Amino acid sequence: MRKLGLDIGHKSCGFAVTDELNITVQGIDNYFYPEYKYGELIQEILRYLKKYEIILIVVGMPTLPSGKKTETSFYIEEVVEVLKNLTNIKIVFADENMSTKRAMEILQKLGHKVPEARKKKDMVAAQLILEDYIKWGK
Repeated sequence: MRKLGLDIGHKSCGFAVTDELNITVQGIDNYFYPEYKYGELIQEILRYLKKYEIILIVVGMPTLPSGKKTETSFYIEEVVEVLKNLTNIKIVFADENMSTKRAMEILQKLGHKVPEARKKKDMVAAQLILEDYIKWGK
């Protein structure tokens, strides 16, 4: 019984999953899809839900420093609404502020050049979002 972490963007989505005991988190994919065309993304999410027997989805939600939603926040809500209509799995939102920046810093410290790091950043961000959720429960 695992949890799935998602870092959803307009044209890519990072995926991360917990181990079966929900102790560790592993980044599993940085999925690219046509901008704002989330139909393919939904199918990819459903595939991972089945593959890993997911019991909870944690979706990163960006906000402005004021706490207000961003354009991306509204897009993420739209994707999640479609997902809710296709599955009974519980979906929660988690603060994702600075997760992509932290992911880029980690990847660069590991020696990845910026172009290469950009291709993996969403997966690492999803991992950070899910790790924070497991650690802090929010």
